Amino acid sequence: MKLKMIFFDFGGTLDVYPSDKAQKAHAAVKVKRMLEEAGAHPLKDVSESEFEKALFDGLSAYYSWRKEDCIELPPEEIFERFILNKYGIEKRISDEFGEKAAFIIETDGYHRSARPEAKEAMEMLRAKNIPLGIISNIISRGQVPYSLESYGLTEYFNPVILSATYGKRKPHPGIFRHACEKAGVDIRDAMYVGNSPSKDIDGAKNAGMGKTVLIEYFDNDPHDTGAKADFTIKDLRELIPIAEELR
Repeated sequence: MKLKMIFFDFGGTLDVYPSDKAQKAHAAVKVKRMLEEAGAHPLKDVSESEFEKALFDGLSAYYSWRKEDCIELPPEEIFERFILNKYGIEKRISDEFGEKAAFIIETDGYHRSARPEAKEAMEMLRAKNIPLGIISNIISRGQVPYSLESYGLTEYFNPVILSATYGKRKPHPGIFRHACEKAGVDIRDAMYVGNSPSKDIDGAKNAGMGKTVLIEYFDNDPHDTGAKADFTIKDLRELIPIAEELR
């Protein structure tokens, strides 16, 4: 291959997102109050702890449902089918507030921050005229753009491909191929950087990407296994000599 594009995973690769019970509970309360104010009156008779359990049980059910076919439903449909339908809440509320609820979960439910070296590494790659993009599994259409803006990283990435928009999630090969088509690059000349062996490395290899890089992440699932990456790194700045070699 001759390297012409680098795509990145987002969570665990460009940013870190540790969560704890308090953060999840805070996000659930915020979602509940927003939905009540929007007219989801049945929720007023549901305690905060009950709603928190229903919310995350519903999301877990959705995660299991989507696993086999790598389908990513729009957030509006996720909330309608897997969370709010049990309360008899009208569909218009899911349609209007599904994305807002997903955004709250993906932002307020975690302690998100950019990897400390992210901006420096992206600046170094851009200085070498290497185009950069993102392919991310996420249930919110707004979270990744919001986080990129917060981290001062928006300018480095085009395209930004999200499973919530595309409708399929990694490791489905379609999302990788779609990203390369959007970027106008031959997939064999693209490299993918991610922290998940099963979703990122397996997915990119099966899609036909030229090279793969696994970046270590402290919160990886120990049961997450997959194909061996072409390179393994601990710091995004380690991509510079790899890129130089492949150019």
